[in-house]
Amino acid sequence: MRHGAQKFEYAFFKKGLKALWELLEGHRKRLWEFLGWAAVSTFLSLYQVYVAKNIIDLAKASEKTSIINHEVTFLLLFVLSIIIFNEFLKKIIMDIRFLKYRENLMASWPQTAFERLLFLPISFHLGENTGKKVSKISKGCVNSGNILNHIYNGLPNIIYLFMNTAMVFWMDWRLGLIFFLPLPIAIWVLWRGYQKSAVVWRDVEIAKEEANGIFCESIICINTVKINVQEGEESQRFSDVLSRRKELTIKANKIIYWHGFFASVIIYSCYLVAFGASYYLSVYGVVTLGIMFYIFSTTRTMYKGIWFVINAFQGILINLISVIRMKDLMDQKSNIEYPPGALLPRDAEGKINCCNIDFFYEERGRKIFSDFNLEIPKGNTLAVVGSTGTGKTSLINLFLRLYDVNGGDIYIDNKNIKSFHPKFRKLFAVVPQDIDIFNKDILHNVRYGCNHVSERDVEKALRVSNFSSALGSKDFPDGIYTKIGEGGKDLSGGERQRIAIARAYLALTMGGAKFLILDEATSNLDANTEKDVREVINNIKKEMDFTTIIITHRLSMVKYADEIIFLDNGKIAERGTHEELINKKGKYAEFVKNQNLSKEIG
Repeated sequence: MRHGAQKFEYAFFKKGLKALWELLEGHRKRLWEFLGWAAVSTFLSLYQVYVAKNIIDLAKASEKTSIINHEVTFLLLFVLSIIIFNEFLKKIIMDIRFLKYRENLMASWPQTAFERLLFLPISFHLGENTGKKVSKISKGCVNSGNILNHIYNGLPNIIYLFMNTAMVFWMDWRLGLIFFLPLPIAIWVLWRGYQKSAVVWRDVEIAKEEANGIFCESIICINTVKINVQEGEESQRFSDVLSRRKELTIKANKIIYWHGFFASVIIYSCYLVAFGASYYLSVYGVVTLGIMFYIFSTTRTMYKGIWFVINAFQGILINLISVIRMKDLMDQKSNIEYPPGALLPRDAEGKINCCNIDFFYEERGRKIFSDFNLEIPKGNTLAVVGSTGTGKTSLINLFLRLYDVNGGDIYIDNKNIKSFHPKFRKLFAVVPQDIDIFNKDILHNVRYGCNHVSERDVEKALRVSNFSSALGSKDFPDGIYTKIGEGGKDLSGGERQRIAIARAYLALTMGGAKFLILDEATSNLDANTEKDVREVINNIKKEMDFTTIIITHRLSMVKYADEIIFLDNGKIAERGTHEELINKKGKYAEFVKNQNLSKEIG
């Protein structure tokens, strides 16, 4: 293998161990405790064999005198007590404590990963396949637990290997040298196997993530799959990735198994030589029969332990790849930073100023706004219209600081939003085009974001949004406790919209919101349902004072806006009331004409 590739694989192995070590932050002390207990348990296992070796030597000496040596009886009882205590140490103290230790970590890792993902910006989540993210976290957590199992179960065998070699050295240096010689050679052989298989295992993990991504994506987009009759193609795409993963897994395992085989042959051969040497040395009286027994007994244990260590080493190498990929995901940094002591705006009035803002999507490299300026007075209703892709929704994302401007500043009540705590978004009640509905009951979905409100408040919000009448129907037998399915699959478009309006109503009346944002809120509704929604919003507007921002493509909700701005290529091409812009006969009037909505608005 080339020197550069060797260096890379060593760096990858080192990175994996470092990632695992960082994941164990706050839990490392317990790991050292287990290492200490493992050393004690291993020593006791060897010591009981050593005592048995002394018993054999005493029995051999007693043959000459034909006198029963009572010391032998004592040593037999002593060995029994060591065995019982060691079993208690391993099964009761070590195993139970390790089980609690591992399960605590298995519970904390997903929680930590989930929290970090939640605080990453929208741009990251839009650029990363959901199935792959889920796969990285789930596989990373499971495989981190697997590595801990491998370490916990393999460590005593490694300690046994080196401690036993030291014991043999102590009894006879020649036999100890024969014991020691194969170890560095076997380690080198195993390392070569890792170098050859590491890249393959990484490709296996990537293929697993890709398969999970295809699976989730196809299920999420099941309507599109079925409408376009692509079930067979999606199934084949999934099958191709699984086949590639299978071939890679077989290839990587073959590499490890062959190198493990050669390593074990080297070690076994040297141990058999050591046993043979102990026999000849005992014949000539150089070593005792007890030493020969000791080597025979411990070598059998080591035979089993060596393959266990090899398999554990293979498992660690495989699982480290998942750990690295999960840790890389968890280490993603947000490009939106909040200053220490960030402000929580209180007693907001509801005024927004955009000052010379520049913005472009880095992942697309397309500029949206350049030297953009806008002022929205307190309590006004602003309608933002324009062709698709002119920056209407981008403007809302900037107000909410889901993205950061690349230049200029945005102010709320004369305070830069970059000085605010993320909770400043509570100032906004948003009714988007695509409503996110959770697989919970109506109560949970309506008061999402305002969890402190009572059931009576929720019922009032539903009355205001004209949803309460539906609660008495057979479609909602449990009233506000009726579960409405994942993604709101049991709701019509109008019902989903009314849920969102009820949610926004609570945010405005009880959540401290000062802005109502309607982002294409009625684009999926028919004309009658849209009219009902407009009336609901107008009624809420009469009840309280807040600033309204309407983003629309259909224009049917903008007639009575205090001001309309027409966006074109990230600039305000025209601004004014509906009548002013129609009379101007500019881009807005042309746009209305092209949309064939003059009659609808008029």
